[in-house]
Amino acid sequence: MNSTHDKPCLREAIAACLALASCAAAQTLPPAIGTTLTLPTAAEQTLFIPASLSVNDDDIDVLVHFHGAPATVNSNAAYAGVDAVVINVTYSGFSSAYSGPFGSDTTLFGDLLDGALDRLNDQPGFAAVTDWDRVGVSSFSAGYGAVREILKQPNYFSRIDGLLLADSLYASFTSSTDPTPRASQMAPFKAYAQAAATGSKTMIVSHSQVQTYTYANTAETADALMDHVGATPVSTQQQGLGTLDFYRKAQQGQFEVWGATGSDGDAHLEHLRYMAEWLDDLPFDDTGGEPGDITLTLADFEIDEGTFSYTPLYSGSNVGIENATADRTTGNAHTGVGSQRIEIEKAPRASSWMLRHTSGGAFPENNTPFPAEGWISFWLRTSTPGVEVQIGLDDPDSADLSTRRSVVADGQWHLYQWQLDDPEQWDAWATGDGAITGPITTIDGIFLHGISDATIELDNVIYSSQYTPHGLLGDADLNRTVDLLDLSILASHFGQSGDWAQGSFNGDGVVDLLDLSILAAHFGDSSRPAPEPLTALLLGVGLLHHGRLRTR
Repeated sequence: MNSTHDKPCLREAIAACLALASCAAAQTLPPAIGTTLTLPTAAEQTLFIPASLSVNDDDIDVLVHFHGAPATVNSNAAYAGVDAVVINVTYSGFSSAYSGPFGSDTTLFGDLLDGALDRLNDQPGFAAVTDWDRVGVSSFSAGYGAVREILKQPNYFSRIDGLLLADSLYASFTSSTDPTPRASQMAPFKAYAQAAATGSKTMIVSHSQVQTYTYANTAETADALMDHVGATPVSTQQQGLGTLDFYRKAQQGQFEVWGATGSDGDAHLEHLRYMAEWLDDLPFDDTGGEPGDITLTLADFEIDEGTFSYTPLYSGSNVGIENATADRTTGNAHTGVGSQRIEIEKAPRASSWMLRHTSGGAFPENNTPFPAEGWISFWLRTSTPGVEVQIGLDDPDSADLSTRRSVVADGQWHLYQWQLDDPEQWDAWATGDGAITGPITTIDGIFLHGISDATIELDNVIYSSQYTPHGLLGDADLNRTVDLLDLSILASHFGQSGDWAQGSFNGDGVVDLLDLSILAAHFGDSSRPAPEPLTALLLGVGLLHHGRLRTR
């Protein structure tokens, strides 16, 4: 924050240091998974590319954040389901550390966006991205200094679609006898608030009750913005994400203010730790799940074999195998076009065999990391009886094996999955302790066991933070649409034991009313046009009734 002479006070110094040093230790959201790159404009500027980022066209959304630990910002964006890359600008110092560079160089924000796009184009799969689609800006604490200077430039003002100020707008007093926020420092923010109030922009302002005494704090600047657009705050007792508790809120068009309780440094930091509370309201595409959902496709064999490209004979842990191959094949996939066919020839004198089919050669650095809570799953198909499967994970300094599952030998695709944070589903292996403790982990390999020559097909190796193998709750047949086909599957198995493919969407192994409510809540979810929900669900009631009659 700036005083009359742009000199920071002790409170801002404490807040700035805490934001950069303490927040990472205090955050409780799952870590974001992806790639971090340093930008050519400055070492303090980084680009984060989420592993779950959708690349459906030539344009990608971008969030530019000013001030705060990048890992915390990235985790919040992932938790909120923001389908965008994240540019983090993190300078040491106070608001002048941000207002100085962006005020003196009016091209810096444009250079930042261009440099990030160039770095993105250098990454595999992103060469065709020609421009940013939606541009969002957020700031915490002292980061508003950059935002104020950026908004002064008409071309940047126009380019920014959404703005979040997370306890991050301060101003000097008008004078020693007038404690209102200084008009010249508020003008860019008032202009953007007005645009949001009329619906052409989105602006979200959060504030704490931290007192600053010698300059206008975030509650006082929020008052000034509300007065400017004619928004009236109302009292509330609403609990937000994490430890956020709100005592007032206001809305005018697409301009929002959220006032949170708390008047100490930790209350200030909560607005950074739990930015996801507001990030999902910025005008970005989302990843298709509820806030907090993370889904990572670790291998789908659509283009190549990915991390499962190593020969199955690579591992010295194999037992009782004369020969084995693993090759990508098309035409028989569970979804899409590609899957992997694994052929295993038992050694002549062996009574049984074990194959460790490594991912990335079992080197953690060759694999995509994922959080140690949630579900790991894949699909198998075989007609060979007597096959069992388990998965090995590097955790990250030890290794653990899942419990064994019998593979159904009916020539159909079946889902096999394990809950990472359930110790009952894991056994100690290679210095492991029989529990996935994380905070992140990687796949070591898929372990197959058998008693005769076998042919096994593998497809769709997925991590999900929820019990959703493809990130679409209610999609029993995994055709990427929650529709009457899924409702029919659930109805035919209603009241029976089953897994995802039978309609048990909450993972409790029973198809019941809880699963029906999940399907109903997500009915019609798809990237394609869906049936009219009410008509479809009325039909579904008949299907469910029919299913109940059949189970009696």
